[in-house]
Amino acid sequence: MGSKTPTIPTSRSSSLSIPSLVLPPRAMVGDSPNKVPLKPGRSLMDWIRLTNSGQDLTGMGGKVEQVTSQQLSEHNTQDNAWMAIRGKVYNVTPYLEFHPGGLDELMRAVGKDGTFLFNENHPWVNYENMLAKCYIGPLQRTTMNITTGMLPPLFNSIKMKPTTDPSIPPRHDWFQTDTYITIVVYTLDKSIRRDHVIIDIADKTLKAYVYMWKEWVFHLHTELYAIVQSPEVTASSSSGKIEIKLLKCEPEQKWPLLGQAEYRHEAYDKIINLKESVFRVCTVSSIEHITHNIRLFKITLPPRTVLTPPIGYHVYIKLPSSDVCLPYTAILPSLCEHTQQNNCIHLMIKIYAGGLLSSELNKLVVGDIVSVSNFEGDFDMRGVRDSTHLI
Repeated sequence: MGSKTPTIPTSRSSSLSIPSLVLPPRAMVGDSPNKVPLKPGRSLMDWIRLTNSGQDLTGMGGKVEQVTSQQLSEHNTQDNAWMAIRGKVYNVTPYLEFHPGGLDELMRAVGKDGTFLFNENHPWVNYENMLAKCYIGPLQRTTMNITTGMLPPLFNSIKMKPTTDPSIPPRHDWFQTDTYITIVVYTLDKSIRRDHVIIDIADKTLKAYVYMWKEWVFHLHTELYAIVQSPEVTASSSSGKIEIKLLKCEPEQKWPLLGQAEYRHEAYDKIINLKESVFRVCTVSSIEHITHNIRLFKITLPPRTVLTPPIGYHVYIKLPSSDVCLPYTAILPSLCEHTQQNNCIHLMIKIYAGGLLSSELNKLVVGDIVSVSNFEGDFDMRGVRDSTHLI
C-alpha cells in the first residue's frame, strides 16, 4: 500500500526520544561532502518530532509482517517506498525528504535490499533507532521446498540476465534441507576455484571472503539464525558458482531466515584497496627440522575455518610476543603428508640469525599460538601449466 505524506509537527517538546546515532570523528566536524540541502522543516530534529508524533509511519496500522523479496520490489516509487537493511524492511516514504544524502540517493535502494549501499556510505549510523517507527517486518529469505527439492522461481539464476562485468557485485542466495544450509554465490568468474574462498565461523557469526576476477573480494558477514558446524566449499568453474555448505547442529530445524546481516555484509572491494588484514588465532601442531636452518611448520586452523592458500600465495604471520608481521608462502600439503588435512596450512621457513621474525619462530614449540592472515598473491598457474622445462 502507498503512504500518505506525513504531517510534520511544529511544536517543540522537551520529552523527545532522540535516536542514538554513532558517527565517526570526522563526521562531527563540518558538513559531509555527501550532504545535500534539505527543505525547511526537514532537519534531524524535525524527523525526531515526526517519529514522536504518534502518526503511523509504516502504513501498516501497527502490524508487523514478514516481507518477501517480491513484495519488497513492488514498493519502489517515491510515494510508496520500502527498503531492506540487514534483513529488516522499512517504509522509508516519510523519511525520503529527511535523508541528508538527498532523495535521489535514497531512491537507489528503494524496492530492494539496500544493505550494500548502506554499508558503503554510512555503516556507523544507528538506522534501527532512526527508522524504528517505519519498521514493517523481517525480510523473508528464499528457501528450498524440502519435500520436492525444487528451487522457487526467484532463486533460479537461469532467468536472471548474466553479466561478466567484474565491477558488479555477484548475486547470492541460500536454501536449506533437513541437515544443511547452503549459501550460493554466483560469481560468473569461470576461473573461480574452491581455494578462492575463506570462511571463518565463531559461535553463530559467519564471515566468508570470495576472491574473484583476480582483483576483487566479496564479503558475506552474517549472524546466523542458529549454530552450524563443518563448513564445506565447492566451486563450479563452468558456471562460476560457489556453494558454501553448513551442517546444522540441530537437524530438521527449519530456519525462517539465514540470519542478521552484520557490518561489511555484501561489501565488494578491490583487493588492492583493503586497508586491514584479517587474522585468526591458530595453533602450531608440528615442527620438523628439514635442515640446520629450515623448519617446516604445520599450523592448525580453528575448527570451523576454511583457508587453503592457492599455489604461490602467502599469508602473514604474527606472534603474541612480537610486533613484527611478515609474509610466508604456503606449500602444498601433499609435499608434507600422505593424507591431506583440510584444516591445516604448511609453511617452510628459513631461520636467520637475528631475523626480525624467523628467530622468534625458531623458539616456537608444539601448542604455541600464532595468528594467520587471509592469503594474498597473484601467481597464476596457467602461466606454467603447459611448460615442459624449468630454467
